[in-house]
Amino acid sequence: RIRSSAFVHGADLDALGFRSGEYNCDSFFDLQIHFSTSVVLVQLYLHCHFRVAAFRSDVMFSLVMFYPSLGYNILRNYLQAAKWPWYSRIDDVVIQGALPFRSMVDELKNRENIGGVVCCTEEFETKAAWSSMTKEDWAEQEIAFHEIPMKDFVGSSSRPEIQRAVQFINNIGKQGKSVYVHCKAGRTRSTMLVVCYLMQRSNWMPNVAFEYLKMKRPHALLRSAHWRSVNEYRRFLDHEATS
Repeated sequence: RIRSSAFVHGADLDALGFRSGEYNCDSFFDLQIHFSTSVVLVQLYLHCHFRVAAFRSDVMFSLVMFYPSLGYNILRNYLQAAKWPWYSRIDDVVIQGALPFRSMVDELKNRENIGGVVCCTEEFETKAAWSSMTKEDWAEQEIAFHEIPMKDFVGSSSRPEIQRAVQFINNIGKQGKSVYVHCKAGRTRSTMLVVCYLMQRSNWMPNVAFEYLKMKRPHALLRSAHWRSVNEYRRFLDHEATS
């Protein structure tokens, strides 16, 4: 049995002209239909409430993959907390992790001493994930916030955007505070940015910075688009050093 309301936390489906209810899935075909319907409901909800262009193909892909991949990350953390931590301290300034939830705020502020957050997700991700911290939530906690939005799986960012994010991290570090750098799962988009930060801080080559990060967060990875951004940023650092 699947409840249609279970796919959209807090959504007012009645306002959208739908009723929540239970459906009996007697076949795999039925399950596909109900799942597809739920995805459409999520799209409508995000479009109405967050002004997300929900019917663009790239956004549709992100939405279809969002909840399964978030659920997978939560499950792995639950079953293998030591091998798959929700967040990892990379050095004395940077903590890299997955989506921060409200239940984590006290721990991050008091134990980890965070004074800033760099969010590498798209806006809809922090609002679609139940109880995750948004830009407004961090402002209420008096935590500095910087966003560098990237599409999940295939997206990266430009060199100027990366440089601004690295400067933000350095500025918070100079205040004696730590920075929580996150994407959805704390694996790819945040890895790209933290690798760039490590290259800038320690003058490392991309592979050295990545291998160091992997020692701290073993399930981190970089895809082709991220490697291109990392290598471009390394060339920028080299140019800055010689100019």
